[in-house]
Amino acid sequence: SKVMKQTKYSISITAKLVVEILKQCMKVYGIPTVIRTYQGSAFITISFQSFIQKYGIRTGCGMSLLKEEVHGKLPPL
Repeated sequence: SKVMKQTKYSISITAKLVVEILKQCMKVYGIPTVIRTYQGSAFITISFQSFIQKYGIRTGCGMSLLKEEVHGKLPPL
C-alpha cells in the first residue's frame, strides 16, 4: 500500500488549501481510503467533507483509527 508521510504545519491552513494539496497528492499516489486528521477547522468544513465524500475517503482522529487498524477493520496505512 502507498503511504504518504505525515506533514505537520505550524500555520493555520484553510480547507481550500487542504483540498488543493490532497488533489496534488492524489495525482501522484492515488485516492486514499483513510485520512487521519486532528479535526481542526479546515477538516470539518462543508467543502472538505464534500470533497472526501466525493472520493469515498474516510477520516478520523489518529487514536480511533489506530484502534480499528489493530482490530483488523482497516488495512494498515
